[in-house]
Amino acid sequence: MDIRVDKICKSFNGKKVIDSFSMYIPEGSITCLMGASGVGKTTLANIIMGLVQPDRGEIIGLSDKRIAAVFQEDRLIEHWDASRNILLVSKKGVNEVEVEKHLSEVGLADCKAKPARELSGGMRRRLAIVRAMLSDYDLLIMDEPFKGLDDELKKQVIAYVRSNLKGRTLLVITHDRKEAEMLEARIVEMA
Repeated sequence: MDIRVDKICKSFNGKKVIDSFSMYIPEGSITCLMGASGVGKTTLANIIMGLVQPDRGEIIGLSDKRIAAVFQEDRLIEHWDASRNILLVSKKGVNEVEVEKHLSEVGLADCKAKPARELSGGMRRRLAIVRAMLSDYDLLIMDEPFKGLDDELKKQVIAYVRSNLKGRTLLVITHDRKEAEMLEARIVEMA
């Protein structure tokens, strides 16, 4: 079922952040939400995930959806190794061998046993992406997922994401139109 964002409004401390915004996200699609900083993209993502309540409006088509996320912050358990960070939220049946394969696909083959705190920013970002991809979801929301990755790594990770979606729905928040093009995504502008 498609997801419909219908006339969402949200204010914080009297300041309107989102004013009657509507969009739809077709099931099984890749959609990029774009717009200038401060227009409410992350707030909208948090509303879709149920982390923030809208002042008005509704989200239709989420009742049976399992949602996974890659937040702007990596939200890793610092003293756990890469493998354990992934297995914490992975779907049933994911094992160490599969984790190692996925880490290898994003250039982290040697990081399986390293604590998250020892990884660079770009490595942490890729770990957060693999963790989300291996979780059990219908809708994956990624907020600026490719920040901190150089062009070659970005291509590699975007190819990894595309090949592992398997028909599930992806919403990506980005400022980079090139990322949207590499994802072959529908673009929704938020003004």
